[in-house]
Amino acid sequence: MNGLTTYRLPTIRDVPLDVRVDFVEAAFPAGPFGMKGIGEVPLMAAHAAVARAVAHAIGRHPSRYPLDPPYVQELLNAPV
Repeated sequence: MNGLTTYRLPTIRDVPLDVRVDFVEAAFPAGPFGMKGIGEVPLMAAHAAVARAVAHAIGRHPSRYPLDPPYVQELLNAPV
């Protein structure tokens, strides 16, 4: 059976001894300040963390993303 429940995570024994990592520095026009992510994993938790921080700060729980200024203002103005 193939799937996430049977996927075997790679370990240090699966990495070749002669692996080489290169970083290419080039502006990414679609990213904030010209940046682009180098991996997916940090992005998955960031949305939840930002949503919880906003909920904690304004006392209302967002139900969608992105949390742009008009949406946060809408949450602030919503009746309790």
